[in-house]
Amino acid sequence: MNLVPQGNNRDCTRVITLSPSAEPIIIGRASKTASKGLLAAPENAWFDSPIMSRQHGRISMTSTGVVQLQDLASTHGTWVRNKRLEADEYRDIHDGDRITFGSTVTSGPGMPKPTHFLVLLAIKKVL
Repeated sequence: MNLVPQGNNRDCTRVITLSPSAEPIIIGRASKTASKGLLAAPENAWFDSPIMSRQHGRISMTSTGVVQLQDLASTHGTWVRNKRLEADEYRDIHDGDRITFGSTVTSGPGMPKPTHFLVLLAIKKVL
């Protein structure tokens, strides 16, 4: 699965490998402290976004190969196809979907913006 940044998002494209037998991948705010092991990188789901919660969401693949995103009661919300997920709600993710993590904050310094991504799925069947 690729998460391709959209709009004013300066993050790089993320390549996330999922399988039904793998643990879900946590999506969240990166840390600037290397010892925490949460540095943003192309092969993980940690983002340099002040609007995202540290554990914002979780992405996984079901036993039938369906990719799902779950909001982990994030502070500023998660949207799939412009519909907000409720806390702990799962939503199926499809190729071409648009995902948004967070909402615009209108108070405080810098007024951080949400993080937008286009989902590109490439499902490979393992024999």
